[in-house]
Amino acid sequence: MKILFIAFFLFSSIAIADNESVNQCKDKEKIAQWEDLIKKYKKDLGIVHLYALRTGLCQAIDDGKVELDDAIDVFDTEHHKLFDKRLTDENQSHKQNI
Repeated sequence: MKILFIAFFLFSSIAIADNESVNQCKDKEKIAQWEDLIKKYKKDLGIVHLYALRTGLCQAIDDGKVELDDAIDVFDTEHHKLFDKRLTDENQSHKQNI
């Protein structure tokens, strides 16, 4: 069920409003969700990876070094990789338990 948790909380790096990307780095609710997530799952290297990536990308956006849409693409790519890996691992685990 961990995969559902990740899908629900992490698959929200991008929001679209009038065909424009929204910077969720400044969203206090999202920041709080990520802080709660890293506290609860600090031993989960996938979560640690995404947390660190998000933190670094947000800082790079603030510094004007990375464009928002590029940061969203990078984060979404890494999130999808983790999601796919977790799904594959869960499927393999399920097959072994049959």
